[in-house]
Amino acid sequence: MRKYLILFLSFFSIIGCIVVPKRVINNFNDCFDGKETGLDSLINIKGFYYLGKDYNNISTGEFLFYDNGFVHTRNGEYWLKQDFEDSKYGSFGKYTVSNDTIKTYIVSDPLGMGVNGYKVWFKIINYNSIELIYRGDTKNITEFNIERSKENIKADSYYKERGTIYKFSPIKSKPDINKTYIMNKKWFWCNEESYKKWKNKKKNE
Repeated sequence: MRKYLILFLSFFSIIGCIVVPKRVINNFNDCFDGKETGLDSLINIKGFYYLGKDYNNISTGEFLFYDNGFVHTRNGEYWLKQDFEDSKYGSFGKYTVSNDTIKTYIVSDPLGMGVNGYKVWFKIINYNSIELIYRGDTKNITEFNIERSKENIKADSYYKERGTIYKFSPIKSKPDINKTYIMNKKWFWCNEESYKKWKNKKKNE
């Protein structure tokens, strides 16, 4: 019995010390600075964006944007339930806005099968809808990559069924990003000074 107890405690000890692989960190070139992006003037960010006729798109996720460049992708039903007790872990990342394009870099949930990084780009259609135009590699993206990604998306049976337009669904409140594991990672931030300011502010709250 003692042997099993030790294994049990060891397992949860490992879970608590999960780290993001260096290959993902090294490719994370869209660092977080916590500054307002102005996205809230272009699209509605008081809720999440989903694909198809319903929520719960496990394979693509729903997207929740914050006004400071933080992005969270998860099952939409999670946000609708408004129960954020387990908000520490999840798939999180950073986004930037370039004209009519939202460019995200997502780091997948460290409690999943494996931690990966991937980019998802959206074209802003109107205040309540965005269109998927790129999903894939985290390295330098060329016009050729984007066009090839568009072709792959159109040919994918998943997107043929659901389309490529993400629609808006309102929610009462969002999870507190300050409780997420990734905010506590120095590599996520653009510079150490910003990271330290956030740490001190969080400590004094």
